[in-house]
Amino acid sequence: MILASSDAVKLRRMTEADLDYVVSIEHAAARNRFVGEWTRAQHKQALEEPGRLHAIVESVETGQPVGFILLAGIDSADRSIEFLRIVVDPPGQGYGRQAIRLLKRYVFDDLEAHRLWLDVKDLNARARAVYRSEGFVEEGTLRECVKGPDSYESVLIMAILDREHESAIID
Repeated sequence: MILASSDAVKLRRMTEADLDYVVSIEHAAARNRFVGEWTRAQHKQALEEPGRLHAIVESVETGQPVGFILLAGIDSADRSIEFLRIVVDPPGQGYGRQAIRLLKRYVFDDLEAHRLWLDVKDLNARARAVYRSEGFVEEGTLRECVKGPDSYESVLIMAILDREHESAIID
């Protein structure tokens, strides 16, 4: 099922048949310290949980997967949805930014969310810059909450509200 599409990418619901692909690119991306890593069994369980949405990012040109997105809380009474993870492969092609734009449109227009939020390691300057440029606002820091390879790392909470998304579309 197609969730959203643009000229470059489309988002569709992930199925169990996608899990080998998801695990393979996630494990490769996890080596950069910025991406979490689940087993195939964890992804399969999460795929079946209510309140979650897992999407495959596909290139419109090739029809091939170029990444995935994980969301939680899509059934939140507070209409606050967590953007758990995005992994794009190959990086640097603009697929990630396009996927984030489609995701925002889907979350705010179709799911009628009030808030889309995420956490990002403070060391991940590239991701923080992309999120900021896409309208996400830094709300706070969870200091040294994640054990890294050499020390504890801090995480920033970032979010965008429905009215901020709407005003960005108008501008």
